[in-house]
Amino acid sequence: MIVNANIKFLLSSESVNATYTFFNKTLFFLIFAPNLVFFHYSKVDTKMWARFFPPHKSFVIKRL
Repeated sequence: MIVNANIKFLLSSESVNATYTFFNKTLFFLIFAPNLVFFHYSKVDTKMWARFFPPHKSFVIKRL
């Protein structure tokens, strides 16, 4: 009975919505945020970022 209730809870719309938004946010921060940070600071200090990221074009292609 406990397992049944857990499955029903997981299939309910609220939990699905919560997990969906959670994964959306994490995907955004993992994929898009590094790009934004990289583009912002690439003009300021390219040598520092060259240690962490590959050169400009290949980095963009990998992210897309």
